Amino acid sequence: MAHGCTGKGNDQVRFEVGIGALAPELNVIAPVRDSGMTRDKAIAFAEEKGLPIDQSKRSPYSVDQNLWGRAVETGFLEDPWNAPIEDLYAYTSAPDTSVDPDDVVISFADGVPDRHRRRGRHQFST
Repeated sequence: MAHGCTGKGNDQVRFEVGIGALAPELNVIAPVRDSGMTRDKAIAFAEEKGLPIDQSKRSPYSVDQNLWGRAVETGFLEDPWNAPIEDLYAYTSAPDTSVDPDDVVISFADGVPDRHRRRGRHQFST
């Protein structure tokens, strides 16, 4: 069984643990990870071979897409306060933008919620 994970994310763990649980007799190879190919090298390789990919060196995010799902990561998305932008939605539609969203923040002390606040139109805290 082969996969194209880079070794940076947790996709490889899901694939390899799943394969190990369902078919432990299979050997797993990860040529992209094992070759140490960086994202820039993978993009250059795809361009050189004429392989169609959506990523580019200028892209502010990375999209991993396969039969099991689609993950969008990196760049501005690393900050949890940054909401995804419209063009990230390929399988679904963006949430309704006519509504002013609220963010609920919960703080913990000794593993117990002790405070919460809401960012947006409705401000509160306890």
